[in-house]
Amino acid sequence: MAKAAGVSKATVSYVLSGNPRISKGTVEKVRKTIDRLGYKVNHAARALSTARTMTLAVSSWPQQGPYLALSSGLHMFALSHYAAKYGYSLMFINDSDGLLTLRDIAESKRVDGVVIMDVREDDKRIEAAVDAGIPAVLFGYTDYPHGLTMIDSDYESEAAHIVSHLAERGIRETILFLQSKKVFRNRLGFAIRFRDAFLLEAASVGMKVDIVMPDDDDSDSSALIRDSILTHPEAGSIVFHNEAANIAAAGILPSMGLKVPDDYYVVGVIAKYISDEFHLPFVSIDTCVNMLAETVIHALVTKIETPEQRLSDQLVTFPLAVPFAG
Repeated sequence: MAKAAGVSKATVSYVLSGNPRISKGTVEKVRKTIDRLGYKVNHAARALSTARTMTLAVSSWPQQGPYLALSSGLHMFALSHYAAKYGYSLMFINDSDGLLTLRDIAESKRVDGVVIMDVREDDKRIEAAVDAGIPAVLFGYTDYPHGLTMIDSDYESEAAHIVSHLAERGIRETILFLQSKKVFRNRLGFAIRFRDAFLLEAASVGMKVDIVMPDDDDSDSSALIRDSILTHPEAGSIVFHNEAANIAAAGILPSMGLKVPDDYYVVGVIAKYISDEFHLPFVSIDTCVNMLAETVIHALVTKIETPEQRLSDQLVTFPLAVPFAG
């Protein structure tokens, strides 16, 4: 295969793993040769030749109770999809803190690398992965990454964009419907980053923010949305950083006689697939789960296969989508 393409075996390997250091011309030449010869990657032989397991681990924060966010399933599916494109299988770690299992799989060399999701402030899993010497990438941001590459949505920028958008429409008070109190008790970074950035930007433009949080992930969002609007009559809008509430709002507001956006302005931060699937008629930050998952897997595979390559942290900003004129 390498001889037919006129390149080295290492170059073929880099092309198959998506290494960005290979020029577009070389990639195109190798891909054309692959198509011409009908070449298929033998992942079993590849694993034997590299002494790898061809398995990646994903360490996620365990959800309690019957509620599981749709976006969690989307993230897992996308990570598995892109891992498979690189010839890797996926193992999911979901114990109480991820530490024991993470250390065990690292010491037993059952996986080649790990994605640490749902990153908390001062997350103990990060130091455990570094101490174990296993290639790892953070699907999230923290002030204490211990040198690991971090990839996530730019929640700070997105929160600022939402506030600016509301201010431009003359809205001086808004309800901010956040993740559950349990999420904040567990110090999950994405929730804290969005909340803090939103409040900071709102203060800078003189906007009043009425914070609402359900007690748990499976709390009744519908009742809480209704109560929030009734108890904050001066608020001209509601912003959702909560998937279940965002979906529920599409039915609750019309039942209250509120037409969006004429009577009430709604902004949500939600996975694009979910927004499209439920036809949510709101202004939204539509997060592309596939883009984030592909970036995370590519970074981890690069760490495994070309460990000498330095990788930069990446915060991805998704634009504000307005489904109506004005």
